[in-house]
This record gives sequence, structure tokens and C-alpha cells, in this order.
Amino acid sequence: MVKTIASGVAKNLSHILDSDDNVEIYAYALQLVFMLILNLTMVILVAFFLKIIPTTLAFLAVFIPFRAFGGGVHLSTFPRCILIGSCLILGSACLAAEIKIQSYQLAILCLFTLLFTLLCIVRWVPASTVKNPVEDPGIIRMQKRNMFIATIMWTGCITTFIYFSHNALALAMILGAIVSTVLISPLGFRLMGFIDRLLNNFGKGVTNS
Repeated sequence: MVKTIASGVAKNLSHILDSDDNVEIYAYALQLVFMLILNLTMVILVAFFLKIIPTTLAFLAVFIPFRAFGGGVHLSTFPRCILIGSCLILGSACLAAEIKIQSYQLAILCLFTLLFTLLCIVRWVPASTVKNPVEDPGIIRMQKRNMFIATIMWTGCITTFIYFSHNALALAMILGAIVSTVLISPLGFRLMGFIDRLLNNFGKGVTNS
């Protein structure tokens, strides 16, 4: 259904832009956008029923910009990315909402997360993939700068939340940074590679049975 809608919109867009050669490119891009919007909508709906909307939004407020500026690993198929990504988002938001943590513990966790994030910025941002390599020095500098600015803003938000004792929101933002920076690092590439191989083997098992 999403593919059909994207193809229809892409054809209309190509007529408007007088560029029939790029219909497939438009359709693919629109399909990704529609799937992301659908995925976010589903995540928010599940979060609403689980009563974890505040921590989910706090997690996404960090996860989305860190992934956009920092890059990082993706699974081999888009449905897998949606499935694992949704589990990470909702699982982290649930954890942040349920766990009881003291302000000083949050401050220590924030400090270690900040240090790891800065290491990621220096060493691996933007973390490109084989399909989407980033080699332009100008783009690399820009992404590092954007990621650094996002990190400063993240630190300010965490400090504010801890000061006003909004510990659940602070923890959600810390978890958002941890998840996204791990996906930027070599550890994230190894973990997602392992999950991909596991799912591939599971798929073969289902087919053979």
C-alpha cells in the first residue's frame, strides 16, 4: 500500500517537475519517508497505550538528531530497521519510565555518556556505511560540528532535567544518546551484523521447515 501511494505521488511529482527519468528515485525516497512517518506514528501510539509518551519523546529528541548527524549502522533491510529501532525506542522509554535512579547517579551516567559521545565525534562521526559512504571532507567537518552542537544542547537539557528532578526524562535522554552513539561506534556495527546474521539464519530455518 505504501509503495503504491509513493509511486502515485512520484509520478505526479515527475509531471510537475517535467522529469520522468527520476520517477523511481522519487518513489523510493517517498516510500522511505512514508515508512518513517508510519513507524513514528506506530511508536507514539504504542507509547500512548503503555503510558510512556514523555520518556518516548525525550528519547526521540536525542535519538533522531544524533542519528541524523552522527550516522551509524543500519540493518540489511528496512523492515528490520523499523522492528529493531522500534524495540530500542520503546524499550528504552519503558526503562526510563520505570527505573528509579538518583540525581547523582544520573549525573555520573551523563558524564560517562558525554565522554563517549565526544570520542565518537572525534573518531567515527559521521559513521558511514558501505552503501552510503561519506568521504567529502567538507561534509565530514559539517557533520562533526552539527553533532557537537547537538551534544552541547543535549548536555544542557540533561542538566536542566536533573536540576528540576525530572529524572525519568533525563534518563530517557541519556539512553537516547547511549543507543545512538553505540550505533555509531564499531561495537554497534558488530552488534547489528550479529542480529542480521541471526535473522538470516532464522529465515532459512523457517523456509526449510
